[in-house]
Amino acid sequence: MIPLHAWTINYADAFETPHPGIIENDRGWFIWKEFDVNGLKIWAIQLIQPKPAQAQELPLGEQIEAWISVQATKHRLNAKILGDLGNCESGWRTDPYKAIKAQGDFRSETGEYLANGLFQWHWRSWMKYSIIYPQKIWDYESWKDQTELSALVLKDGGWKNWYNCYRWITK
Repeated sequence: MIPLHAWTINYADAFETPHPGIIENDRGWFIWKEFDVNGLKIWAIQLIQPKPAQAQELPLGEQIEAWISVQATKHRLNAKILGDLGNCESGWRTDPYKAIKAQGDFRSETGEYLANGLFQWHWRSWMKYSIIYPQKIWDYESWKDQTELSALVLKDGGWKNWYNCYRWITK
């Protein structure tokens, strides 16, 4: 089957004279070609190869929402609760770019933040659950891994890791 394409003609460019070589634009690659129509010589642009369609990447907030939904479905959780938990912890719905790098639980004695990322994981908790769930090597800096590990922990009743936010969103 040959795909059909709808093309519009820009008559402002109709004065262009045929020239050798390949022409490229956002739709594909073309050449000027001479056609013989009942003895009448006609020059036209012939499509050589169309460019493949490109899907645009979703904005980060939509990527996070979709990933939360995937993980909630995979682990039989309520997607709203998982999403609301992450939002309570990091504010990802307001500013997803800031949320994936969010730091919390500042300790003035040490000048360090103990919590990190979308679900505000503490390093020690992260390491503990990485051992409990050894399905993969978990990346502490990855919002996707944080979401997936959070889903696993919640599925097994570990909501107390996010005690205040969980109580707030489920009241």
